[in-house]
Amino acid sequence: MGAAGGGGRTEQGLLYNSTNQALLGVLPFNEGQPLDVRFSRSGKVLVAAGGHGAKAGSVVLWNVETGERIASIGKEYDAVLTTDLSPDQARVAMGGTDRLVKIYSTKSGEVEHKIKKHTDWVTAVAFSPNGEMLASGDRNGGVSVWDAESGQELFTTVGHKSAVTALSWRSDSKLVASSSEDGNVTLWESSEGKQAKTWAAHKGGVMSVAYSRDGRFVTCGRDGALITWSADGTKQKTMTFGGEMALRCTWADDGGASVVAGDFAGNVWMWDAKSGKQIGSLDLNPKPLAERIAAAKERLAEIEARGDKPSPAVIAITRDMAEVEAALKKARVDADKAQAEFASGAEAVVRLKDVAAKPAPPADIEAQLTAARAAREKARTWRVEATNGVELLVAKIATVRARVEEMKAVNNREAELAKAKAELEKLLQAQQVSKSGVRQQTKR
Repeated sequence: MGAAGGGGRTEQGLLYNSTNQALLGVLPFNEGQPLDVRFSRSGKVLVAAGGHGAKAGSVVLWNVETGERIASIGKEYDAVLTTDLSPDQARVAMGGTDRLVKIYSTKSGEVEHKIKKHTDWVTAVAFSPNGEMLASGDRNGGVSVWDAESGQELFTTVGHKSAVTALSWRSDSKLVASSSEDGNVTLWESSEGKQAKTWAAHKGGVMSVAYSRDGRFVTCGRDGALITWSADGTKQKTMTFGGEMALRCTWADDGGASVVAGDFAGNVWMWDAKSGKQIGSLDLNPKPLAERIAAAKERLAEIEARGDKPSPAVIAITRDMAEVEAALKKARVDADKAQAEFASGAEAVVRLKDVAAKPAPPADIEAQLTAARAAREKARTWRVEATNGVELLVAKIATVRARVEEMKAVNNREAELAKAKAELEKLLQAQQVSKSGVRQQTKR
């Protein structure tokens, strides 16, 4: 199961099935915009932190199975930037712009500890898997570890040269990883606070780091890359977002078989961790459930009435295929022209160099060479752009062709009917989860 905050709209959280990326439910977050969303270690509770900037902030807990709103904790004067729930679900930690780490009791809703140590905004908090420690990081690069029960400081490190963006514990609670805008990932020994290892992971900054249960890592950064690492920090697979800045990443709850990440543009994708192949994506801006249910019912009726004729989707994607093929044909012609132009320019430079090397060359030979070189470089740029354009279209046509074959394979009335009925059933179930969450919030 996966979760996302916002989804193109403030004041809601979205629940997804991580196996098939289907939307399971929408949970209201009327406290404002959710900024940090995570599951409890048991997977039974969803925790979201956020609020309205410079106005109010809090942390909300939901029962994942029922959508019931369990608690709203904290009455901050600014949005809560980061949160975590202790493994026994007895405490919630949060941090924000007030530079404080606060630990609340989930039973009473009262604050147990206010920790004044950080010199800048608290940007990350994380309880250790054994529940005994709490790690925190700030915008100034500092990393500290506290006794979760007493709130006493265990150690503080210089940390990083820039803001800490995420913290993640190894399953045995002996190491905690920190990622930073300085581009590095650092591992800290929880016993004494010593640095166990540090390495440059992403140019421009690391935005997130997450341990898997077997000790591997996944990171993402400003370079638009998602990278998996072995337990000793050896790079394994690199996956890209297509140029957008990656913001958050984690492992799906499937034994470390897949990873999930989101980028600055609001896209969320899943990859197979072993092959690095993209295996799915999430729709973070779904229409209201009532509209989606109505559309699903309309779709079901359309399939029943269409009979054995090709679906509009098959017709449309076949047309798209023809358009992409035409664009590729034109792009190849342009690439050939660009190559010929570059070859001609290169030959002109060589010829003029020969002229310049001979006795008594023309007085303007240097000017001719300068002009020829400029023309050659212009042609080189055109050639690179044209070649890249061809490569993009080749990749696109392969994707569209695969989609055409996939759609043709399932383009039969029985299969489409079964799929449409299953989709409608999932939406109706999601509606029940959402209604449960709304009812609980109204009661409170």
